[in-house]
Amino acid sequence: MKKKLATIGALTAIVASIAVPASLASASSSVQGSVTAQSVTIQATQKYVRYSDANNKYGDAKYVPKTYTYADGVWYGVLNLASTTYSNGLYYGNYEGYVTKME
Repeated sequence: MKKKLATIGALTAIVASIAVPASLASASSSVQGSVTAQSVTIQATQKYVRYSDANNKYGDAKYVPKTYTYADGVWYGVLNLASTTYSNGLYYGNYEGYVTKME
């Protein structure tokens, strides 16, 4: 081991340099960690849906939700409010958006 004395202002530090054999420097580890990865393939099918909340009627347009959570069997998604329809003193939300089926 070689030692060098370095002086920086009032501070004195000892800098050690260690000689590494070339054979050790170029050696690579022969033991590698074994990682087992499980691949999961998800195939998604999308469709565009238009939905009118005939079962959820609102007295005032401001109470119509801006989004609607769509669930129909294996189809799921969030539809955005596209428009409102006024009929018989009530407002209905008309929603549109993509829903996804997981297979």
